[in-house]
Amino acid sequence: MAGLRGYDGKIVIDEGEARADMRKIDEAASKLAKAREQLDPGRIDSASMAGKARATLDEQLNKICRDLSRMEEQCRETSGYIGKVVAHYQRIDAELEKQMRR
Repeated sequence: MAGLRGYDGKIVIDEGEARADMRKIDEAASKLAKAREQLDPGRIDSASMAGKARATLDEQLNKICRDLSRMEEQCRETSGYIGKVVAHYQRIDAELEKQMRR
């Protein structure tokens, strides 16, 4: 998220850049979801595997899927947080503009 310093030295958030960052994060979350779906043990055909090998594979795939789910959720939370920050500052800007017009 790009930021510049205003005349008062505070960082100014560029709404367009923030929204672009949110899109990138959402795309990353979608890619993680697709990877998780592809690695789901139920989707992988392992007819040639049985017993301990299959159980070990399933265990590892389940761990990877859990990790991918956690990463996907973190992406979505980050995107949501950026959106909340942008909305917060939009409200502040609107209020300041309203006060300046008085």
